[in-house]
Amino acid sequence: LCLVFAVFVSAEPLGDGLWRTFNLALLGKAPTLPLTISEAESQDWQRMGAVGDCDPSLGIRYAYKDDNPGKSTPLTIYYTAAGQIAGVATNLYGKGSAPQNLVDMGFWIPIDGEKNQWMMSVSFRAPEQMCDTQKQDELLGDRVIINQATLNFSIPLTAADAYCGDWTFGSCMKTMGQHWYYDLAGAPYLTWDSANLLPIVPMYYPPTLNGTLNAFFFATPVAQPGSDYLLHKPGDWETPDLSPSQMCENFCNSTCEWPGVDDWSTMHIYLNSQWSYISCENGHGLLSIYCPDSMYMECQ
Repeated sequence: LCLVFAVFVSAEPLGDGLWRTFNLALLGKAPTLPLTISEAESQDWQRMGAVGDCDPSLGIRYAYKDDNPGKSTPLTIYYTAAGQIAGVATNLYGKGSAPQNLVDMGFWIPIDGEKNQWMMSVSFRAPEQMCDTQKQDELLGDRVIINQATLNFSIPLTAADAYCGDWTFGSCMKTMGQHWYYDLAGAPYLTWDSANLLPIVPMYYPPTLNGTLNAFFFATPVAQPGSDYLLHKPGDWETPDLSPSQMCENFCNSTCEWPGVDDWSTMHIYLNSQWSYISCENGHGLLSIYCPDSMYMECQ
């Protein structure tokens, strides 16, 4: 199977920092992620691989308090050889966590020598910058690419590009913005099959077709070890995991259902400090949930 995707590149800054975990963001306490190698090493992040190792497509990978990701700390961070943030990745654990269709399409990559473990990377910079020791002007980068150099799936940086790319809009929520989804089998329609749902979900703000990327989350239809708060306090996956009905709150669709799914796990990554004040006008409840009636624009 050969997939070819256009790369969305931003002329504007991709963001002004990195934060994680939506339930902590709701409390105004989203943890920051280190933007440079020096910050990472001062915060107990450890280089994976030998000094001097640099993946020409992804950069230099760091794990938290270890030289490998773990079940409590599956989130890893990539940096350029110049020491700047280059992207993030996560590992996935447990049977069924990576639907076979998403493995076959190249979204979840099996970990060599491990059973029921996979990884996915999200890159913010072009490959030629990864192992270059010259610093770049952009704080974060100018793109959001899933599995750069193998899959190269580009996430739209604006709601308008998502709309014209057959993505489906969902609800707006406090701190996050408006969710958009891509069904790999039925886009722009949703098949409600977890094996067809793109496992990166972008969120744009404001919740109009003028929205720009504010955050994204990794998604898996099996509860992850790190989503158990009592054991992991908390892990990188948000706590608690989401029931299918809770996951459906992200969608503006009364037919939402997830047959065969007991729990979803999500891991939110924020790219902009505006998460601290985003609230969806006319929204309801703790999450300020708002669903637009419709959206339309002419696409070229």
